Amino acid sequence: MLQRLHTFIRDIARKERSGFVRAETITEAINAASFDLWRSKVSKLSNANGEDWLLQPFRGSQTLTSAGDYTLAGGANYKILSVDPVDQEDIEITLADNDQEFTLIKSASEFKHLLTSDFPITINAASNGLADLPDDLFRVGQVFYHNYSGNIYEGQILEDREFIDRKNSVIIPATVTNPIARIHDNQIQFYPVPTGPNTYSFTLPYIKFNPVARYSVDGNDLTFEFKPTSYDLDINVYFLRPPLLATATYGTPVRGIQPLTVTQDLEWNSGAFAEIANRALTYIGISVNNQGAVQLESIVSQNNQQDANN
Repeated sequence: MLQRLHTFIRDIARKERSGFVRAETITEAINAASFDLWRSKVSKLSNANGEDWLLQPFRGSQTLTSAGDYTLAGGANYKILSVDPVDQEDIEITLADNDQEFTLIKSASEFKHLLTSDFPITINAASNGLADLPDDLFRVGQVFYHNYSGNIYEGQILEDREFIDRKNSVIIPATVTNPIARIHDNQIQFYPVPTGPNTYSFTLPYIKFNPVARYSVDGNDLTFEFKPTSYDLDINVYFLRPPLLATATYGTPVRGIQPLTVTQDLEWNSGAFAEIANRALTYIGISVNNQGAVQLESIVSQNNQQDANN
């Protein structure tokens, strides 16, 4: 396409009597036009309208491992489309649009699905019945005590006032086989509490959050951050990258035409020809007033669109 654009722009320049334009200048204008077109189409993307077919050559993906720091090298100008966990079909990662969305605790209705997990907890006398909760916890409903014989007893998670009443109750006392608990300040408190060297083992079934991710620019790279931090995932990042710069080598001008050999062509398909040509002409400073040139460009655009549809 670079060669065709050079020929087209030179022809327009002649018809507009714009004088000799160096091939290097034309290439610079074409590259600027190419990036402008990419940025314009990316800015108009929305889930409702789908993806512009002209952007297909710039789709890409990369796997980032949890062993690293989730850095997408060279991705500062990328448009991130989605982030998916590797080989974890039951987990869906939500991309946060802003810091507030990343920070706020989301309601269940904002998730397409929620996951369940079991969290083992062991308490002793020194812990005073307190244990930290998992950082991906969304909701809990009950707790189970496991004795040394392998028997399992269901306990209850109560509100603060009811927990205090049951703790002090002589009518319905809490026992190790009928334990109670309450959630307080990212911790869970159990009662009764073991004495001496004894320990009590519990299982806390809970509904957990799907992870939420956000990304930020770090120099030329993009870095990803996740909440909750307990997720240890390898992730696939899907993105649209900016177009590569077109390059060429140039010969000595002959009769006003400077020959070139393309070393890196534009990646756009033919449907983008007219839009890039229009933008490049603007960068060069050529005003297309000649009606024949306008008609020629229109024909090129129509033909390219027909080629894309076939």
